[in-house]
Amino acid sequence: MGNTLRSVLCQSLDSLEVVIVDDCSSDDSVARIREIDDPRIRLIVNERNLGPGATVNRAISESTGEYVTFIGSDDEMFPDALARKSAILDSDPQIGLVYSDAAIIDADSKPLGRYWASEGYAPLRGRLSLAMLASTGLFIPAISVLVRKSCLVQAGPMDASLRHAHDGDLWLRLAALAPIEFVDEALVGWRKHGLNLHQTPDPAGYAERSVVIARILAANSWAAPRWTHRGLVANPLLQAVAIAFRRDPKEARDYLMQAFRLCPYHPLLPLLYLNTFLDLPALWDVGIFKRLLLRLVNPSRKSA
Repeated sequence: MGNTLRSVLCQSLDSLEVVIVDDCSSDDSVARIREIDDPRIRLIVNERNLGPGATVNRAISESTGEYVTFIGSDDEMFPDALARKSAILDSDPQIGLVYSDAAIIDADSKPLGRYWASEGYAPLRGRLSLAMLASTGLFIPAISVLVRKSCLVQAGPMDASLRHAHDGDLWLRLAALAPIEFVDEALVGWRKHGLNLHQTPDPAGYAERSVVIARILAANSWAAPRWTHRGLVANPLLQAVAIAFRRDPKEARDYLMQAFRLCPYHPLLPLLYLNTFLDLPALWDVGIFKRLLLRLVNPSRKSA
């Protein structure tokens, strides 16, 4: 918490408001924040645990600035992060959201690499599109984002019922309203340490992304050709299959059947079903699997 808050308060941007919402934390965070004598800080303590989506919504509603960014209790902003992004929004009133690359950092703030290079997807710009739905839209780290408050009001709040994809759902809704822009430079640090560095992704998160994409397509049918809709909704379920199989083959086959009902002619379905018996390790590698999905959407795309 200490390094995170210091990195925000040391931003080179002149005008800054820091809204901290404590969601019933069990440590001494609230007491430590109250000891900081800085008029830019406003502390709000939830009376009961609301969860990530509802807590972010409360922070947004309490904010008074023109632009809004997000940061968890473990990450860091580099000194010019907000100034660089706000300058882009100032220069083009059409842009609704700007995001940057992120340095992956360890517990000692040592850089371990760049986020987008490790993710395997290419960051995108512009309005909601087929490529965004197939790749980037749900994978933008919240700490890397700066968004117009007016666009947040127009898009509506984060869906508090989503436990994993609440932020990605919001990014896609924002991209449907206004173009987004990308800064190809690591302006923030996304911390990976002993507690989360080797954590296996949750297949339920990918299943949730399937729900989000279905909803976005229903509201924005122009964003992708009609024939691709079922495949776009099924793809996150197939990633859930690849993750789940190692811990529970039955759970993996449940996700596989959901994908089959959505898109029975998806070209990867027979391969994955066969692999539930053959168990070829490469096909359960999520990095390889994501590249296969991107190849299906854009065969001319080079491998990352």
